[in-house]
Amino acid sequence: MHSLTIDYKDNIAWYRQIAAGWARRMISGDEPAAWAYNTDNEIQFAIRHLRLQPGHRVLDLGCGWGRHSLPLAAYGLRVVGLDLSHELLSLARYNARRHNLGIQWVEADIADSPLRGSFDAVVQFCGNLLTWFKDTNQAFNALWNVASLLRPGGHVLLGTDDWQPELPDRSQR
Repeated sequence: MHSLTIDYKDNIAWYRQIAAGWARRMISGDEPAAWAYNTDNEIQFAIRHLRLQPGHRVLDLGCGWGRHSLPLAAYGLRVVGLDLSHELLSLARYNARRHNLGIQWVEADIADSPLRGSFDAVVQFCGNLLTWFKDTNQAFNALWNVASLLRPGGHVLLGTDDWQPELPDRSQR
């Protein structure tokens, strides 16, 4: 097996391109539920296994258009959604206002996150986090950054597998 060099900047460009396409689909009327299934089950899983209670502060990494952030906030959690895509965050803001949900939206990369403070939980439902970075050290640094945002006794939930086939070929390993 040979070693692959991953260009992290290419992953960011790839994601922004894909995200812009998702945003265009939703703006043109494509119903997200048709291609974002299992959200209710994922939310219930997170609430149960992370022992989330109304008022807890939760960070949703890779929040996109708010697929998980919105129902988490509707449950009564104080949600911060972080994503790289300006277009998807614009849709998330719109949907949050439409449902009268107070969510803080942050456009940033977790590898260079401006976030500070203490979260009761960090969730990342789409399985791209660990395959995203150019090498193991960068992935570990991102995980340490995430861990540093947790209050003592806080929990992390990382999704797996759903995006891996879509990532650029060099990121597959």
